[in-house]
Amino acid sequence: MLAGALLSAPAGAEEAPAAEAQEAPPPGQDASERPSERITVPEPLNTPVEPVEDSDERVEIVLELVIDAEGHVASARPLGGREPYATRATEATKGWTFRPATKGGQPVAAKVSYLVTFEPKEERPDALAPVEAQVDGAPPPPPRPAAAHVSTVPVSEVLVLGEQHDPGGISWTRLETQKIAGAFDDPLRALDMMPGVTGTVSGLPIFFVRGAPPGNVGVYFDGIRIPLLYHGFVLTSVLHPGFISKVDLHAGPMPARFGRHAGAAIEARLAEPRGEFRAEGGLRLTDAGAFVEAPILGNRGYAMVGGHYSFTGLLLSNIVPGLQLDFWDYQAMAGYRLGKQDEMRVFAFGSYDFVASGPFPGGTQFHRVDLTWMHDFGPKARLQVSATGGLDNTRSNFGVLSDTNFQTRVRYTLTEKQAIFRAGADMAVDDYTTEIDPTITEPETYLNLYPTRTDMAGGAFLDVVLFPDGFVRVIPGVRGDVYSSMGEVMAAADVRLAAEYDLLPWLSAEHSFGTAHQGPSFIPNIPGVQVGGLRGALQESIQAATSFRFSLPWHIGWRVGAYANVTTDLVDPISETQTFAVDETSADRRALGRSVGLWTMLNRPLTRRLGGILSYTYSTTLRSHDQIATIAGFDQPHTLKFALTYDLGRHWQASAKLAFASGIPGRRTTLDGYVYDGSRADPTVRLDAKIAKHWYITDHFNWGIYAEVINATYTGSVTRRTCGRRGCENEGTAPIILPLIGIDAAWN
Repeated sequence: MLAGALLSAPAGAEEAPAAEAQEAPPPGQDASERPSERITVPEPLNTPVEPVEDSDERVEIVLELVIDAEGHVASARPLGGREPYATRATEATKGWTFRPATKGGQPVAAKVSYLVTFEPKEERPDALAPVEAQVDGAPPPPPRPAAAHVSTVPVSEVLVLGEQHDPGGISWTRLETQKIAGAFDDPLRALDMMPGVTGTVSGLPIFFVRGAPPGNVGVYFDGIRIPLLYHGFVLTSVLHPGFISKVDLHAGPMPARFGRHAGAAIEARLAEPRGEFRAEGGLRLTDAGAFVEAPILGNRGYAMVGGHYSFTGLLLSNIVPGLQLDFWDYQAMAGYRLGKQDEMRVFAFGSYDFVASGPFPGGTQFHRVDLTWMHDFGPKARLQVSATGGLDNTRSNFGVLSDTNFQTRVRYTLTEKQAIFRAGADMAVDDYTTEIDPTITEPETYLNLYPTRTDMAGGAFLDVVLFPDGFVRVIPGVRGDVYSSMGEVMAAADVRLAAEYDLLPWLSAEHSFGTAHQGPSFIPNIPGVQVGGLRGALQESIQAATSFRFSLPWHIGWRVGAYANVTTDLVDPISETQTFAVDETSADRRALGRSVGLWTMLNRPLTRRLGGILSYTYSTTLRSHDQIATIAGFDQPHTLKFALTYDLGRHWQASAKLAFASGIPGRRTTLDGYVYDGSRADPTVRLDAKIAKHWYITDHFNWGIYAEVINATYTGSVTRRTCGRRGCENEGTAPIILPLIGIDAAWN
């Protein structure tokens, strides 16, 4: 009997065969149940357990299993029980296989309770004793013990837990991004494939999301705020992919748990520990990476470590004289199950980058240490409490900007048949320090924008998922936040409302509406750099979106949607000037921002032999301030992204990714400021390509080699276009082509 809701299927997960999808519903399940929410529990295929031979008693052990979408046991823990039975049962699950749980015909991860029963030896006559031993009045042979044995069955009350899908969000997994050209086997590098995401520089992952500037897009890892996503702004992400299960893009409106961002949120989900030893490593021309997981403390604990180290200093210094780029990152996590209902986890991670181009060296780094306690109030409710300390730092010829920060988070979830209640609160304290080099000119620019100070912010939210397994699912939510900086205190209240429902077995719809607030911010992806003060007003956005999802033949999914966003008191000097240069008045110049768009996306799971993603967005982004009403400096009406992967057989894989974007508009100077109404620059077209080959040596070990070309079209970027009486002139970045050869290996 279901007591919760399954985790919604990751985008592109391998679908169940058509014959299975058309089977009659399991007993107790309504045949008219919403197709996109129809749930089946995991079905055991092979669950052997070695008996304890000298046992003379019957012992039952209940295991809590997390079974992944491929039918393997990702983690197992005993819910009490004596030794050595608990350890024997837990270790046996490493080899268990299941037909995975499904939701709407899609394989998904699930958490279930499983009963393992150790049966004692039984005394019984030896039926195989020689017949002659039983004649001539000889006594019968003594009883001979039967072999001990073990039975394994799901508990009658099977609990399947998981977070609900958030309407309007788009998710993708690492399994798919391993095959996309230009993604570096990194799910965070697939962000630019999503509709509504517009880049500023070709290959540079600083994005506008549905018209929201980069400074209004929040980045989270397992609920922890992080200031930076990519090394060198263009290479691999600052997190090893082994720690990431999937990535969610909440392009707006966002779920109520996200606050203090007026644009969008990017959330990397932490991969569940599997409770067994596994390892992977990779080596390419730019860097090396590794990841290891191992059980500890008698399988009641787990440890995971990973990271990257770069060789870019050796490579780039030979390609581009005077350019030096070095980076590294690390992640280390350890957890321990205190009992049936409690788990403690400590997680430390950080990143370092150094860039030197001629006389302008600079570097960034950030570090986080997070302590989390999780407590289950029975099978339906969970409380999670986290505390995070961090240090962010950016150094340049102008000085040093630092942020010593502390964050706390509380999350509570209660799952009932007709509703899921989610509530939480968070608080952040940031102690900013600014050290300006006394030799620079005009230091007041930095002292005015980034003064030494202590900022505080806190918020709380509540939302309810009504009818989680029904034909119509409605999620109302509210959120409140308080901001404090440099003597100013402001409060904001936000409302969020989302709905999802089925129109036909092959068609569903999603609608969402919400408001969001944020303090002034315009410098993205630079640790320790945050505008000081609230400058008299918070940015406030009103967001609305709608989309329709079609299930087509041949495992093809099709989505079409539209959105409209309005932001008041917007801070966006990047769109205003087409540059990343700022002055002491940048944070005080406010605008009215508007963005509307239509988008569509076709996808066939990249896990299939032929898979692909095609997304197209038509949009308009406007800015109004003072006497000026104009399109935004980086408005690009047409963006088209296409990725294709194909299994060539014998474990050869080929993939290509093509990106097209309209050119940026020309800039004209007026007495009131810049207006963008000139002719556009030429469109940007970029192609990445990859071919890979893998060898599967054993059931647990494989290795592979791949060749990849980033920007095979040798495309540069126009980042500023100035128009006058004599025509328009372009400025931008020179084209760079990056060929890569790498090897990888994995043990699992």
